[in-house]
Amino acid sequence: MPLNLKIKPESEYVHIVRLRQNIVVGGRTFQPCDYEDTVHGWYNNTAECIKEGRIISEDRLEDKGLINIFTDGSISELGVVTAFCILDEEQELQHFWQARLHEVNSVYQAEMTAIYEAVK
Repeated sequence: MPLNLKIKPESEYVHIVRLRQNIVVGGRTFQPCDYEDTVHGWYNNTAECIKEGRIISEDRLEDKGLINIFTDGSISELGVVTAFCILDEEQELQHFWQARLHEVNSVYQAEMTAIYEAVK
């Protein structure tokens, strides 16, 4: 999509949703009160709202290998975060890293950052 066609709708979205300002599109006025407010904060904390069967846990992680690296990239109302941890063969934490990325980053970029930092 050409950049000029992409920027205008995104600008209109920011004006109405984030800045809470009226916009006029095609002679029609749109007001922020016509749209639902987003909830800020940890509204849907995945640590508290994990659905049964979504995460498969195993009691014996040592079967995975001598060194186990776990990565994660997530996005929420509070921003984009990335992290990884390294466990040894006894499943003891050897190294942990986490960071908050700029809000324009995607979940994919957060995941890739975690993988990159883990193998560095």
